[in-house]
Amino acid sequence: MIQVVIIDDNKPIRDMIRDELESHPDIRVVGEADDGLVGCQIAVSLRPDIVVMDMSLGRLDGISATKRLVAQVPDICIIGVSAFGDDQTEQTMLAAGAAAFVRKEVIAQTLVDCIRKVLASH
Repeated sequence: MIQVVIIDDNKPIRDMIRDELESHPDIRVVGEADDGLVGCQIAVSLRPDIVVMDMSLGRLDGISATKRLVAQVPDICIIGVSAFGDDQTEQTMLAAGAAAFVRKEVIAQTLVDCIRKVLASH
């Protein structure tokens, strides 16, 4: 069972991601947060296989939260997500320690494949 934590400040987006992921019998969302600080606490506590991390978050942005999680849990797999799909945004998230990056406009179609690919190469 692939365990996932979703960190995104937009509840409809979190709900959409959770519904898409849980439509696959081998994936379970074990935690959610609407800001980076709480998200880090949840991810450190639960140690999921994957963290889906939005870049734009309150209290602790996704880049800082990614750096913090990678420092605390070096083997954690983070997939950065953002509504901004330019190369600079993607490179910034990858440089922070994310294993992959997905634009929100295609997240429903690509996230599950991305999760499987990241875990296979990890």
